Amino acid sequence: MASKIKRSRRSRKSRRGRHGDVRPGGLGERMIVCIDKKSSRTVSSWAEASDLIVSAWSARGARAFYSNPKAGIILDAAGQPVAHVSYNGAVWAGTARFGTGKEKLYPDQ
Repeated sequence: MASKIKRSRRSRKSRRGRHGDVRPGGLGERMIVCIDKKSSRTVSSWAEASDLIVSAWSARGARAFYSNPKAGIILDAAGQPVAHVSYNGAVWAGTARFGTGKEKLYPDQ
């Protein structure tokens, strides 16, 4: 039983990028995007997460988006935060909404 747990941990680590975040790209990796405090959706790409957040929040406005602490957070299959979506649809590594030096995951520059 313990050997199965070790193998799954190794395989999870092998999929992690240089910042420790899971990079789903075209691998079929499933992620959960938090839309607000009570709702979330499952997505399979950064583009899908971006489109979902932009469409859900465009009518509500940036002030409402940034005052909601869970809006735009992207969780991996294990429920750990790996990235976040800005109000404008850009996807960034990590969960800090503000700061410098963050890696932009989508759209590519």
